[in-house]
Amino acid sequence: MRPDLADLLETAASLLDSAGPLEPLHVAVGGRDVRITFAPGVPLADQRASVDRLAAATGSTPTHSNLGAAAATY
Repeated sequence: MRPDLADLLETAASLLDSAGPLEPLHVAVGGRDVRITFAPGVPLADQRASVDRLAAATGSTPTHSNLGAAAATY
């Protein structure tokens, strides 16, 4: 069963709220996934601090890749 858009957005909002203050983000929904990226111009150090907060909120460890400043997964 696919979650509906409202459920996806509610889950994403709950996660973002639990992470605390974050840099400006863009949220995109596709299928059953929610993709969160940083707004243009957010410095790398601020992106990493926000990724660390998101990782802590999900109980995971961020993994930075060689794909660029915004290429972190957790």
